[in-house]
Amino acid sequence: MVEAKPKRRKRRYLLEVNRGLRDNRDIWTDRLEQSGIRVDKLSHLTSVIVHRPAMMRWPTFKAALIGIMQNRKSASLLLSSDPGAWFICRNSGNQKGKFVRQK
Repeated sequence: MVEAKPKRRKRRYLLEVNRGLRDNRDIWTDRLEQSGIRVDKLSHLTSVIVHRPAMMRWPTFKAALIGIMQNRKSASLLLSSDPGAWFICRNSGNQKGKFVRQK
């Protein structure tokens, strides 16, 4: 009998950032890479594919993503490839700087 390997979760996300650091994608993608997150740039200037390292915990990952956003007027959308979950983070309103899971 062949034993099935446990399914390895892909930690790949599509990140859309509105008003990232200094409105410059190169700056905020460099900041993510310095945090240990692999980034694949897409042709759309505000979207990237981010790969969360296996050893990086979810709160650390979210903190790195929040760190690339401008203080008051930034927003981002994070789409997960594995469970199909998506999250919105806004730096305005009553849940500033928090990724809120959408249903």
